[in-house]
Amino acid sequence: MDVDTKAAASMEIIELGARTCAHWWAGFLREGALLDNGDKSPNAPIIQTMAHRLQEMERKGLTPEAIDRFETVLAELITKKAKATIARGWLSPVCTYVDYDPDMPLRDALEVVGIKGTKCLLPWKTGAWLFLDDGHVEAKLGYGGDTIRLGPLSA
Repeated sequence: MDVDTKAAASMEIIELGARTCAHWWAGFLREGALLDNGDKSPNAPIIQTMAHRLQEMERKGLTPEAIDRFETVLAELITKKAKATIARGWLSPVCTYVDYDPDMPLRDALEVVGIKGTKCLLPWKTGAWLFLDDGHVEAKLGYGGDTIRLGPLSA
């Protein structure tokens, strides 16, 4: 069933939401990521220690310029995906998600910028959704994390 695409938020609002989403993801490259997979087994501390060591190694090559470029490219890719979704007559949210590996468009943005080794750079079991009806962004951090609404960046 087609939806009335007039119900979509303005492209300016959607672009603002895409920038908000991209800024949230880039923050994990700037400050480190939560690596919570919900594991409660006796091996969990060993896995977490290894994951955090890998994260330290992966973060060594990051530069502020690369992270800023990632944020810009990701916002552009999210906006492109939002436009394509609306053009199809849909208003389903644009999803960005990491299980253990980042999905598209996160993976694509990392590749465009040349950021390598992405197993532990972004938080596990984490997602953010740009809602096309009003441009707001919701996010969930880590396994079992609460869903939060991200405030928009300044226009």
